[in-house]
Amino acid sequence: MAKSKKSVERVSTDLQIDEHIAMQENGWKVQAAGLFFIFLLILAAAIGLFGDGIVSSEKQTGDDIEIEHERFYRFEARMPLTIKAHGQEGLLRVSFPNEYLERFQVESILPEPNSNRFESGKVQYQFSGKDRMNITFYLIPRKPGNIQSTIEVNESRFEISHFIFP
Repeated sequence: MAKSKKSVERVSTDLQIDEHIAMQENGWKVQAAGLFFIFLLILAAAIGLFGDGIVSSEKQTGDDIEIEHERFYRFEARMPLTIKAHGQEGLLRVSFPNEYLERFQVESILPEPNSNRFESGKVQYQFSGKDRMNITFYLIPRKPGNIQSTIEVNESRFEISHFIFP
């Protein structure tokens, strides 16, 4: 008699043992589903769903300015926001709405801005340089959730959004 690969052999003995074979088979199914879920979680982390990866990185360009930021990130982790300006002479102004900066702590800015000021509900940082400027803001999310805003670099506007995991 041919046996199915998915069945458990039942052995009859003189011992009074409650084997609960059906419960054991259900446990194996739950274990397989759990292993599959763990595999999916590891795969999602590897491709950047929780930050620092292919899925999370976003790059926007416009008027010789490029902004790189993370779409997905972790609460209270140090997140870089990089602005690269090509062919910009003199002053470069970067403005963040106050509502955006209320959700983040600005840990550091490299290089240091020449000046900063608060004007019309926005915090404006001014940098000076020639030809190529790379500016990195290191931000620490203060609140989890979805964050959408507009950053202005000189006259260019960039729509950015983040999802911060708790």
